[in-house]
Amino acid sequence: MSVCNDELAKNLEAKYLFLNRRWKDLSDLVKGFLQEENTKRKQEEFYSISTTIIETLDKIEKEIQDSLPCTIQHLKEQENRLYVSKRKKERKKERT
Repeated sequence: MSVCNDELAKNLEAKYLFLNRRWKDLSDLVKGFLQEENTKRKQEEFYSISTTIIETLDKIEKEIQDSLPCTIQHLKEQENRLYVSKRKKERKKERT
């Protein structure tokens, strides 16, 4: 479109630049919103996975505790058994 009127051309240019700037601002806002939504989704996914892992580790720990009694008393008893066994072996060696 050919425009002979300089004032009209400047007015159209100003409107075009304003629309162009508003479009850029709006598209930047949308990009930011989409990035924020993606970040929230990734964060929720991370928390979901970490919760599952923690629950699994808790179950494993409970199973280990149920199947392996590991208290100070049990450890002392095991130490005593090993000590007694070692002493018996030493006595046998002394006798021979």
